[in-house]
Amino acid sequence: GPVHAAAYGAELGIRSVYVFPMSPMFSAFGVASSDVVHTKMITRHLVAPIDMAALNREIAALQADLGKVMKAEGFPENLIGFRRTVYMRYTRQVNEVPVQIPPGALERADRREIEQAFNAKYEEMYGRGAGHPEAGIEIISIAIDALGNTVKPMLPRTPIVGPDSSGAKKGSRRAYFTGANPGFKEAAVYDYTRLKAGNLLAGPAIIETPFTTVIVPESHTAEVDEFLNVILRH
Repeated sequence: GPVHAAAYGAELGIRSVYVFPMSPMFSAFGVASSDVVHTKMITRHLVAPIDMAALNREIAALQADLGKVMKAEGFPENLIGFRRTVYMRYTRQVNEVPVQIPPGALERADRREIEQAFNAKYEEMYGRGAGHPEAGIEIISIAIDALGNTVKPMLPRTPIVGPDSSGAKKGSRRAYFTGANPGFKEAAVYDYTRLKAGNLLAGPAIIETPFTTVIVPESHTAEVDEFLNVILRH
């Protein structure tokens, strides 16, 4: 990833790209710090005008079941949240569109908002004017996500030292760079573990870490921030 990140960013018109210290194990970091989610989904056929009482009963039953699961996993009630989604379609269509609905008991006034949200989502997906509410609207499925909030890690900040990155320079070597002026360039090589917060360096350069390599093209600079992210700027 960090080998190609600056080049992809430049092609996409992105001026700043962040390379995180945990980039090589970023997915594992995300799993370890994410909330716990359990989902239950049922098939129910509700035709507009939607019977809000029936919809409330189904949602309440699903949330009660999921609440028991979350409490068995050690989550107190105040740390359990619910995300509610209904899958809707126009009559006799094959594909459904997911529409999130508000928390709490649904009132008759919510019926119109849910149907309008479906029409808006449908046109967002398939194009303006594609909606056809006069064909009739149906709810086909109801899905509830129970979310257990977990304690999030606090990323450590390090003091800003200054822009001088010479203490991390290991040497230089010739490397091939693509871009507006492709060819072999003499690239400075830096040891990431010796870079300090606030350090700044100019491309062409190579930053070697224990797990990956960060390429800094000659059209870019790299700056280390207080979280030890490497920020590649075009």
